[in-house]
Amino acid sequence: MTIGLNSFLVLGFTHINVDIDRRKQFVLKDGSSAIYNENKKEKWLSIYGTNPHAAYNVWKSIRKQAEKQKITTKYFFWTMQFLKSKDPKRTVANTINVDRNIFAAWVKKVLLLIQANHHKWISWNMRLPNCSATYKYKTTTDGVDFITHEHRKGHENVKTKNRKNFDPKMYSHKFKHSGWRYEVCVSIYNDAIVWINGPFKAGENNDLGIFIKPGGLRDALRAHSEVTIADNLYKGHKEASYRSKGNKKWKKQKARVLARHESVNSRLKAFGRLDSSFYCKKNEHRTIFIASAVFVQADMQFKPLMDSFE
Repeated sequence: MTIGLNSFLVLGFTHINVDIDRRKQFVLKDGSSAIYNENKKEKWLSIYGTNPHAAYNVWKSIRKQAEKQKITTKYFFWTMQFLKSKDPKRTVANTINVDRNIFAAWVKKVLLLIQANHHKWISWNMRLPNCSATYKYKTTTDGVDFITHEHRKGHENVKTKNRKNFDPKMYSHKFKHSGWRYEVCVSIYNDAIVWINGPFKAGENNDLGIFIKPGGLRDALRAHSEVTIADNLYKGHKEASYRSKGNKKWKKQKARVLARHESVNSRLKAFGRLDSSFYCKKNEHRTIFIASAVFVQADMQFKPLMDSFE
């Protein structure tokens, strides 16, 4: 059954026990909602982490398939709450008074459904609409790390508390802890994430190592005769224009678009589930990352990145 934005908002606020004035169920001319504006906006964001309009658009993108799997908005709200929280599943389930196994099962279904439809939000072709197809500088690229549980040597899905058994290949110098590393590519001309790749063991793969992997981003850029803008680590590869290369004006421009890219990384890290050291298998972490990236992408429509050019 199709529901409108206001009904979605009512359900969302009801789920987190926020009383609303049902007489004000209407959308304002600027696209905002009287319900959202007058009923603890901060409460919504602290629990769900995503603008309700963006969340509603993500829901619409999966609704038909969700109905076939008997996934309702309730389970969608559970999933957003799970993604935002750093707490283990049991704790999140307890806050909404539901059995942990039931909670985990439905959240997994929703996450997998979002992952299966992520191409609707994140696409390599999104780098093109607002720039010339012949212009070679269309994107920025950076790696982003997320903390995870300590892994046993040789077993990427097995956790351990014995420091002698820690896998050094998982070690992230950014956290001084095990971590997964992802490669993220962002369009310069659109508020769009156009490429994600990972996860990779943070201690075994630096950003450049991921970039040059066969079938990876470097090959995609090479196939289109394009160059991405990246940090100095990428020096020596013609498919990347590194930060310190060029004249003063060009360096300033690259610094600006790379700072813009960092804001995307920050938005991803706002999802506590990605920044949690609780046990999470590699494939599960990837699913969580992709779902978080979809919500970040949907949110950019309502909270755009800074302009790439002054």
